[in-house]
Amino acid sequence: MRKARMLAFSFDECRDRHNVIVTGMPKLLGGYHLWQSQDDKGELLGSKTDKRKGDLPIGKVSYTAHISNKNSSITSKSKLQGVAKHNLRKYKSDEYSMDNIKIIRGTEDLYQDVKNVYHQEFDEVIKEYNEKQKRADRKIEDYFDHVANLEQDMAVEIIFQFGDKEFWKDHVELKDRMHFVYSYLTSQLEEMLPDFKIASAVIHYDEASPHMHVVGVPVWSGAKKGLRKKVSKRNVFTSKTLADILQGKLREEAGKCFEYHFDEELKEKGKGRNHDLSVVEYKVAKETQTLDRVNKELEENVGVLIEVNQAVSNGREELKRVKNETDELLANGNAKIEKLADHSKSLGHEVSELEDRKNFLGKEVLEKEAKKKSLDEEVAILEDKSKHLDEEVSKKEMMLDIADMTLAQKEEELNVSAERMQRNLQEAETLYKKYASLPLSDRHYRSMEDMFALTQRVSELEEENRQLRGLLQKAYDFMKNFLLDGKTLLDKFLETIGERVQQIFTDKKR
Repeated sequence: MRKARMLAFSFDECRDRHNVIVTGMPKLLGGYHLWQSQDDKGELLGSKTDKRKGDLPIGKVSYTAHISNKNSSITSKSKLQGVAKHNLRKYKSDEYSMDNIKIIRGTEDLYQDVKNVYHQEFDEVIKEYNEKQKRADRKIEDYFDHVANLEQDMAVEIIFQFGDKEFWKDHVELKDRMHFVYSYLTSQLEEMLPDFKIASAVIHYDEASPHMHVVGVPVWSGAKKGLRKKVSKRNVFTSKTLADILQGKLREEAGKCFEYHFDEELKEKGKGRNHDLSVVEYKVAKETQTLDRVNKELEENVGVLIEVNQAVSNGREELKRVKNETDELLANGNAKIEKLADHSKSLGHEVSELEDRKNFLGKEVLEKEAKKKSLDEEVAILEDKSKHLDEEVSKKEMMLDIADMTLAQKEEELNVSAERMQRNLQEAETLYKKYASLPLSDRHYRSMEDMFALTQRVSELEEENRQLRGLLQKAYDFMKNFLLDGKTLLDKFLETIGERVQQIFTDKKR
């Protein structure tokens, strides 16, 4: 019944139904994880009876989806170029032929296809980002070149495969039908995983089984910092994406299309990963590694060549500039020489005049130097006199201070002596009055007693007077020898103190 139902659809109707004829589209790459239908024990499923379904045969066709990873990751321009050469059969090898591949997306220039995707997806984003940057070193000129230098997946490659070597030995005449299966799978991949922007999709018919290489760019729009949209394999190809889409919905849809064209069911989806690369793919991987190394060396050599070419170009420009300057100098040489000769003569006259002026000024300088020397000597003499005068003034000021102190001291001593003399006079007057009132007999007795006391007091006064005379003599000698404003200090003293002393004696006489 199922067989009859499937045959009711024509090959062309299936093609039209799934709208699989599509051309063009962007670019990019990645690395490989391999999945294949297998049982829980890791054994490949074959055409044996399913115990859960009785006598119904289990599908025997495997389905694998390989995602570039690790060594197969597209993390540089050289690796992208290697993928492009392999997918489009541009290696110089007898094993490859353009006649055995089918391009269903992109062009024969996969590298440029990927670059085009970058421009379509990121040019506007880069413009917005650069307009916000205040520092020129933080701006991004070309996002394709920028990502290529970050050591991250700049593109991702997915390899899809239906059936193994044994299956296609029995169905070799039906290989061409895989064009429709893979075209439909590609359109479903775009619909189910829109963040994976497909740049190239190529079917290979020249290996063990027909398989398809899909290269695209994982575009993530969830960034909170930096670019609002960027390349990110990790955020596009999550574990959920791999399980739900590549091994879930996409596998189911592709299986339906395969079943329609080949009347064969896919094996049940198993767990884990599958086998290593085929022999041909292994050779390709080796050639890709060699190409990476050669491309790296080529990039280094190209860099050196660019520097050399730039240096040569700069040298040529400098040579051209020097030649032009030389030609100009030669063209104008005679006129400049004549002009310089006239200028030289004029300068000669000016130099001669300056020499005469120099000689005249030299004489004036010598005369002024001699006059300056004489003035310097006079100034030195005056400075010496001024110094001596300053010293004399200092001495006079010091002696005046001493004299002021001495005068103050002597004035104080004279005041004390005057007070004593005043007291002595008062005592004599008291004795006189005392004796005058007494009888003559008592007066004699008392007079002897008082005379004795008076004699003792006179002796004391004489000693004080002697001491005072000594001090006065010293003060006299000092003041007589010290001149102040044309007069001796003694004269000054007598003018200020003599009147007071005279007044004291005058008062005493009264």
